Amino acid sequence: MRIYIITLLIIITSSCSRKGYPPQREEDVVPDEIINKNSRCVNLNKFSSSKRLKFYPFDKAKQIVLISFESFEMNYSIPVKDKILNYENVKESLILNENQINELTDLIYNVGYQNKDLPKIIEEGNCYEPRNGILFIDDNGNVFEYIEICFQCGRRVISSEKIKDGVYCLNKFELYKQYFRKQGIKYGTESE
Repeated sequence: MRIYIITLLIIITSSCSRKGYPPQREEDVVPDEIINKNSRCVNLNKFSSSKRLKFYPFDKAKQIVLISFESFEMNYSIPVKDKILNYENVKESLILNENQINELTDLIYNVGYQNKDLPKIIEEGNCYEPRNGILFIDDNGNVFEYIEICFQCGRRVISSEKIKDGVYCLNKFELYKQYFRKQGIKYGTESE
């Protein structure tokens, strides 16, 4: 009886997947090697340095700071409450200079897919234990926006939808991790 039910399910599934859909044309199939290549990040050099600095929140920030932090009491989020950074949880921090900001904005806004119209591979972990972030500080020393990053899981959270933080091609998190390491931020960027 079980074999009969399994066979019936296979037949139904097979016929349902083809029913109502035209056969796929050979010229419409994108080869795997093109999908893989297109999924990798490339620098498209779309925006100049001055143009990138006009994108929100870079245009409003007095300072941009990289941090690493520890999560306490299962609170897996950047240690900011009411726009104030809790330095007790911060392990490392770095206020970026002009060259470092230029490199960061280039990574965020100029690195993307070679062809946005081709299929892409997207990888994202189910876990989320962020240890790193990019803080945007206003004239009063308050954190008005941030990008929270979990390199281990390949995920990020932005503090508001106003932030446009670029395209997340296949190896973008690895490029971010290399950038953080280059700036001396080790916690959260090294293998555990």
